[in-house]
Amino acid sequence: MVAGGAVPSTYVGSAGLNPRADLAGLNLAERPSALVECGNMRSAADAALIETAAGRARYAELITAGIRAFLG
Repeated sequence: MVAGGAVPSTYVGSAGLNPRADLAGLNLAERPSALVECGNMRSAADAALIETAAGRARYAELITAGIRAFLG
């Protein structure tokens, strides 16, 4: 996602990652799962991007590209 222009979180976690063991939806998953959070709603720039269809589509494109690269 960074290669596509997304900015990793700098306020929690490390290198944009924040592993957690307290998310029931992921803990109860029967298949490999990941939760991808895009944007910080406390950031005016992030919030403005997420509020638009084009911004949400861009995040979807970045996530899709990341999954494809991982599965390579």
